Amino acid sequence: GGRVAAALDMKRLAVRSLLHFANGGGLAVDYCFTREASLYSDTMNTVRLELRNTLAAPLAHVRVGEARLEEGMRLEPFPEIAALAPGASTQVKLYVDFGGKTRAAAFDVVTERGCYPVSLPVAAGELVSPVAMGAEEFAGLVARLGGMQEHKAPLRPREEPLDA
Repeated sequence: GGRVAAALDMKRLAVRSLLHFANGGGLAVDYCFTREASLYSDTMNTVRLELRNTLAAPLAHVRVGEARLEEGMRLEPFPEIAALAPGASTQVKLYVDFGGKTRAAAFDVVTERGCYPVSLPVAAGELVSPVAMGAEEFAGLVARLGGMQEHKAPLRPREEPLDA
């Protein structure tokens, strides 16, 4: 089973700030982990970035610059954006392999106005990928986990209601 389970409701995913416009030369960047399968690798996380130009002038050559990643981490940047109109926003996808680590991926966001270092943190839960599988395959996996922190106890129903 490497089939990915149905996608989550995209509106319910947590969106966080990656780059505040005051620190980004007028470019604001928000991010969220989409939990979609990556085009590049099963081990890569898909991160949606929303890029917003808060200036009254266009921003040109918006791209990912130098990546400062720990060993075992990889980053696939989004294609360069030639120009982002004043007040406009666009969404792009970034792909990051955190190498099983919960350490942030550090890289630069670059425009013609400058280079802005950012740090993309990851919660441990974002490193877990859903996998669809049949009942028989699931039972086989559960059987292999037997004994790992496994406890059994008999449960008896209460004779009186809880709200009594």
